[in-house]
Amino acid sequence: MSLNLSLSEREAPQSKAHLMQRRTAFLTDDVLTLQCEFTFSSGIEFERVEKTEFGKSAATEREIALFPSVGEDLMSMQKDGVLCDTKLRTSAEAFPAHTVVLSARSPVFRAMFSNDMREKSNNFVDITDLEADTVRRLLLYVYSDTLEVLDWESARNLYVAADKYDINSLKYKCVLYLKQNLQVSNCCSVLEMADRHQDTDMKRTVQDFMAVLEDEFLFSDDWIELEKNIPKLATETLRSILLNKRKV
Repeated sequence: MSLNLSLSEREAPQSKAHLMQRRTAFLTDDVLTLQCEFTFSSGIEFERVEKTEFGKSAATEREIALFPSVGEDLMSMQKDGVLCDTKLRTSAEAFPAHTVVLSARSPVFRAMFSNDMREKSNNFVDITDLEADTVRRLLLYVYSDTLEVLDWESARNLYVAADKYDINSLKYKCVLYLKQNLQVSNCCSVLEMADRHQDTDMKRTVQDFMAVLEDEFLFSDDWIELEKNIPKLATETLRSILLNKRKV
């Protein structure tokens, strides 16, 4: 016997009183027949917390932003000389520093402080070939991964410092700035710097730039100086320009 039940009756919970009132429909021959659907699970198919929020998340994020970062805390310790165990000495200024932080960021510093070198025993590092502002910017990046706004001169100086101490991430950012700001007035100095530091990628970029603006830089005072002082580099660059022309 099939039951003609309304949708609401099929879906809603049935009380005992309701069943007894319609016992002729539900209890045929005093037998209650139930039609059931079963779903069996073989295990956990998927388990993940989609999102959990407590209160206003935007306000929480603003509150967290009020606390200093690890880099800011380390930078504060460096500026205040807290637990510093070495100094970076330029001709104009000495900067307190932590050997463990310098070693973590620079393989050159790590080797310096791990081996029996003069810098380890003297508790200072003499840096006579870099200006004080460059060392200050270098320390800011080493401690907090922060790079102050660059100009042409600071980018060149930081590139030299990053190459000297093998801080590749800083060197990459300086190279990017120099490449994006190449001009006829500065390309010769960048070419010379790239050659001196054996940076083949940057040297190739400058030579490609010169190939496009050949007529403008070949008669410049900077190029004439380059031919006079570094003839090998000038010859190599002219050869690169000629090869670029053949490819076109």
